[in-house]
Amino acid sequence: MGLVMVGSLDATATEDMVNYIQNTQHDKICNGLSVGIPLLVFDRQEEAANCIEALTDHKDQSIRRTAMNCLAMAYCGTANLDVVQVLLHHGVSDAFGDVRRAAVTAIGFVLCNKPELCPDMVRLLAESFNPYVRCGAAMALGIACASTGSIVSRTQCAPCSTAP
Repeated sequence: MGLVMVGSLDATATEDMVNYIQNTQHDKICNGLSVGIPLLVFDRQEEAANCIEALTDHKDQSIRRTAMNCLAMAYCGTANLDVVQVLLHHGVSDAFGDVRRAAVTAIGFVLCNKPELCPDMVRLLAESFNPYVRCGAAMALGIACASTGSIVSRTQCAPCSTAP
């Protein structure tokens, strides 16, 4: 559904997919839907704000992880620092590691058109004691700095591979 309806911001499809996440016990289905829903909000920015806010405030961690992915897709390549600030907040404050990892990884998508900003944004996160946050920082650097040949991003990924 996500690829077929990419960027459509279809409220009915989003609601159906969220309900399915809540009512299934299959992790693979939840993972697939947490990628499908963000595709619906691709490049919709402020238009998707209400949808993303509702997902962000949800009690279910799978749906909050979906909200982080939605922020990544809605603001992909915009380098919107307000969105990066929201992602940083969730990357360090959410109770669940998967949500933290998704939030930090999403920073890479938001900053992919300005890769020089990403190393500074995730520098401290790459040295975190939380392995989910370190993984997200490595993914963000990889996404934002892909094919740039950035020495800074490569050296920042080194602490991500070892436990502090």
